Amino acid sequence: MMNFKFCTFIEPLLKTIDSGVFFKKVFALIYAIFGILALITPLYFLLPIIKYKVLSSGFKVAFSVIIIWIIFAFICWIVFQILWNRKKQLKNLCSKNSKLIVVPLLSHFIKTFGEIFGFTFGILGFVVSIFYTLVFSGLGSYYFMSLPFYNFISYGVVSIIIFPFYGFIIIAISRAFGELLEATSIIANNTSK
Repeated sequence: MMNFKFCTFIEPLLKTIDSGVFFKKVFALIYAIFGILALITPLYFLLPIIKYKVLSSGFKVAFSVIIIWIIFAFICWIVFQILWNRKKQLKNLCSKNSKLIVVPLLSHFIKTFGEIFGFTFGILGFVVSIFYTLVFSGLGSYYFMSLPFYNFISYGVVSIIIFPFYGFIIIAISRAFGELLEATSIIANNTSK
């Protein structure tokens, strides 16, 4: 009696939501957008370096800026690779028999962005700490005081070890939270059978 288009036009959308295809596509789009942004970001930071002629500020500053930019570009490339790899994994994430669809995808999202933050924090902190400790010796505080994590890099050699360790901890904690969500969905799927 109510089978005309006015009452059923939303059914295809609801079927894609219920099957999980909608959420997989949205998460894949988020990963792709952030991956492309990660590739563009080093170019964005290169423009002010060229515009304000930072490379003509003396050898130590120019050398450090070039090395830090190369490391930053490398980190952005790693971020892109992580996102692109994890984007491919989304296709096989949820089985058709699964009643919980969003929880595994959210778990995957938490683990992926934990990996990104952990790698970024560990590698960038390590490199900045090395430059602060070895290259800038007395000038380091002048150039690095404006950094949000200045208190950490001012520890010298200890900060060279601390940042990779913190990066590892960030990855481990995000994976633990993601796996807890995953375990919950596996238990819920198995007890409902």
